[in-house]
Formats: sequence, structure tokens, C-alpha cells
Amino acid sequence: MAPRIWVLGFFMVFPLLVVPQHSAALDAEINRKTLSGIESILVVVEDVTPDARELGLTPEVLENDVKAKLKDAGIRVVSREEWLKLPGSPYLYLQTSVVKVGRAGTYAFTVGASVLQDVYLKRDPALDLAEATTWSVGSHGHTDRRNRDFVRVAVGDMVDLFLGAYREANGLKDTAPDTS
Repeated sequence: MAPRIWVLGFFMVFPLLVVPQHSAALDAEINRKTLSGIESILVVVEDVTPDARELGLTPEVLENDVKAKLKDAGIRVVSREEWLKLPGSPYLYLQTSVVKVGRAGTYAFTVGASVLQDVYLKRDPALDLAEATTWSVGSHGHTDRRNRDFVRVAVGDMVDLFLGAYREANGLKDTAPDTS
């Protein structure tokens, strides 16, 4: 009887170990509208935790992944120098946190993608705020060492959500492959 319970437990717990769960987001229609007119964007990747590095994740790896997806979608990625000259100074900020939980090689993670850009207050347009988050999504989940690319896939999913919102805001056709 014990092996049967173990198998049942495995199939109940395993999906929780490898499936990200979406968390809070600023992805309403009004947030998507803030992406309208953005033709170029800077990509900023936050430094990663030591546990993320154990899984082979580095800011450079993640930045290259994100830039490739944006370029494939036709969005121009700019340098910091070019970014300073962009209207509104929009940038896509990526945050990834990975923490090893226990000794069994299980990792908890959060990933987030946000667009920050210059804004002003309607009641006081002279008050020029340096930046504010105008669009954001996030996800969290668990994985293990055997699925070391899973966090990287979750980051890609966040970028895909950005691209969907961007296309909607700019009246562009969704070029995502049909997975049905």
C-alpha cells in the first residue's frame, strides 16, 4: 500500500514543482495603453541570487534571451546612451529571484517583468517624475535541479506577456505560434 500512496503523492506534488503560478500584475487595459508608441526600449536585468547562479542563470544569459525575443518581435533594443534620448525613457526591467529550499535540490523562484518610463502628475504637469512602473507582470513557482531551465522558461513567458500587451497597445497582429 505504501508505494501506491507514494505514487499518488508524487503526481499531486510534482505539478507544483514545475508549474509557475502567476501573481500580481499591472496588466489591465489602461496599463497596456502606456506601451503605445514605444518604438525602442532599454533592457535592464537585475543581478541574480547565488542560488540562481547554481542553476546557470546570470544577468547576461537572461539579458541575451530577452533581447533576442524583443528583436525577433521587431522591437528595437537600445544602449543606455541611446535610451537617455528616447521620449519617456522606457525600459523593460527584469527581476529574478531563486532560493534553494531544503537539501533536496528544490528551488523556489519569482520572476517579474516591468516597464518603467517617465511620467508626470495630471494635477501638476510641472512635477516631472523620473520614472514609474506603467506595466508589470510576475510569476512564482518551484522547480528542481533536473529542470534547471524552468526559471529561464518562466522569464521567457513574462517577456511573451509583455509582447502580447505591446502588440495589443500598438495595434499589431499577434505573431505568436498557434499551440492548439
